Amino acid sequence: MLYDVTFRCGHTRMVNLIGQYEERQRKMLRYNNFVICPDCQAAHAAVHSKPSASVWGEADRMRPRY
Repeated sequence: MLYDVTFRCGHTRMVNLIGQYEERQRKMLRYNNFVICPDCQAAHAAVHSKPSASVWGEADRMRPRY
């Protein structure tokens, strides 16, 4: 069944929840308390996926990979 779920970040989205009534209620609580919406997940990934400069600099090419 489709439910309007409010995520931890405060955004609301329609989510298909299946299972018995108690299980659907637990899933809704989990979304409310622990899960951020897909839009915020994508924004978070975009911010934190920027490559950082290596402390090895040019020597990084010659550093052994284990």
